[in-house]
Amino acid sequence: MGNMSGVQSILEIFKSREVRYIFGNPGTSESPLMLELEKHPEIEYILVLQEGVAIGMADSYARSTKKSSIVNLHIETGLANGISLLHNAKESRTPIIVTAGNKDIREIANGRTDLAEMVRLFTKSTAEVTHPEQILTSLRKAFNESMNHPTGPVFVGFSANSLDEFHQIEISDDMQKTKKFQPDMNAIQDSVELLATATNPVILVGDQVSQSDATKEAVQTSEIIGAKVFAMSFAGVNFPTNHPNFRGDIKLGYLNSFQAIEKADVILSIGKFTAAVSYTHLRAHATRHDLLCRLLLEKKEGVGGGGGGGGGGG
Repeated sequence: MGNMSGVQSILEIFKSREVRYIFGNPGTSESPLMLELEKHPEIEYILVLQEGVAIGMADSYARSTKKSSIVNLHIETGLANGISLLHNAKESRTPIIVTAGNKDIREIANGRTDLAEMVRLFTKSTAEVTHPEQILTSLRKAFNESMNHPTGPVFVGFSANSLDEFHQIEISDDMQKTKKFQPDMNAIQDSVELLATATNPVILVGDQVSQSDATKEAVQTSEIIGAKVFAMSFAGVNFPTNHPNFRGDIKLGYLNSFQAIEKADVILSIGKFTAAVSYTHLRAHATRHDLLCRLLLEKKEGVGGGGGGGGGGG
């Protein structure tokens, strides 16, 4: 495409990814983006009055389109306001690319916040672009990271000089890659054998079931083995609540959760555990007759459906 400014290349990359909306609340650091957007009517900036609203809208948009959504916030102040909703997006593994402007890289003496470090706990990956030559690689990684399983939010910051300076760039049409995931077939076979002989199975469903379009398969599995189903989390509808096998929600690590599953001889966990304590909780109450299977869902775009891997223990 030739010689262009950093902010021009950002929008060209967005267009190559068919980005239609940017949700945000900009400030002076993001003014180059706002000015350049006037030349790109294909992309609409959805202005909100509070940063959490922007991330909430982007979260919903990403879930409904099954594509990465774009958020644009203002330096450390705006970014801080969006962290609570960013935490929620990480827990639900929603693919959001959060961007923010920052001071010129040469303004260290005047005080310059490390935006990437600021949101590291709430994202899959973070990066800050300090020169326009880094834009293509950083955004390519952001799109891939946000959509690769387990999906989730990522952050890319842009120093003021990286937006204004010019550079040579060629944006190829094959930036978007599809990755195939191969499940552990031995683990799946072990899990099938455990489930086939179960007399009182229980299924725990968590997030990623609905994102992987696997709700139908979860229902079929529960019907085939006659399992009671409990929901560990509700970022999406992972199992229909009106199904006769559904027994409500469960919060692992609490006494009532143990009482709900203590008579199960096999527990199949599908999707995302709600907390690290969950596996410990299940194992702590296991006897030599109790078995635990886990199924990790991986969405396979363009390769004919979903798949996963499982494991067993006793």
